[in-house]
Amino acid sequence: MGDHAIDHSTPESILVCPTTDRLPERPIDTPLNEFGMPVEPVEDGRTRGM
Repeated sequence: MGDHAIDHSTPESILVCPTTDRLPERPIDTPLNEFGMPVEPVEDGRTRGM
């Protein structure tokens, strides 16, 4: 964590990671639960966590 930096130039601070390796972007068209996490579909077509 010592190599990371915190950008305080906006009202909400941003943690800047020093690596170029990134995780794949999450799909933006899936429903989210109350915590902002993707909701997983269950076998009967409904969604889990909603």
